[in-house]
Amino acid sequence: MKERRKEKRQHLNSYVAVYDRTTGDHIGCLVDMTTEGIKVMSNKPFDPDSDVKLRVSIPFEISGGKTITFDAKCRWCNKKDNPDLYEIGFQTTCVSPTTSETIKNLIASPLFKSTLKFAAKD
Repeated sequence: MKERRKEKRQHLNSYVAVYDRTTGDHIGCLVDMTTEGIKVMSNKPFDPDSDVKLRVSIPFEISGGKTITFDAKCRWCNKKDNPDLYEIGFQTTCVSPTTSETIKNLIASPLFKSTLKFAAKD
């Protein structure tokens, strides 16, 4: 299948919890993130095409807060080798310019692994 992402996924160095803003339920752990979507590891499946209001809780303050909120649509849900775990892809559907900038600032923080490759010195 052809890759359709416009942005390179940015992977985390640390645990970051994701919650359903409507119910307050813990959905799972953030695996990677772009301004266009997130991947979450969860112990419960989600129906593709279902809409959800998400809250990402980060361990430090960024852009004046410790949470990022946005609406998203589940695009896919795959069972992992561990029968109790699912990887879920959410596409952001309603992200304000301020939230988008906060996500970019978070991705640039030490919380995310560097994806830069350095050339070997001669």
